[in-house]
Amino acid sequence: RPTVTITFHNDLTITPDPSIIRVPVVTKVSWVNADEFKPHAVQAINVQTAEYFGGMGTVTVPYGTPLEVIFDKEGAYDYKTVFQQEMDCKIIVYK
Repeated sequence: RPTVTITFHNDLTITPDPSIIRVPVVTKVSWVNADEFKPHAVQAINVQTAEYFGGMGTVTVPYGTPLEVIFDKEGAYDYKTVFQQEMDCKIIVYK
């Protein structure tokens, strides 16, 4: 299974740039907080993405414990990063 890792760093950068990430169906996307000093989080901004993030609330990514989501349906999934540099992001899942 393909995996993409999105990492939050302590200098408030995010790698790779999460603005638009394209992945094939059944890719596991992992958000990793590599910043032991600050909280980092993601939040769904539509109902389609909320299905994968457990709702529309903010999901904190604890230091040392990744948030892992398997995107199993084709589509565009919008979310935003929270606490660090706030960004609108999109995961495009294709067959």
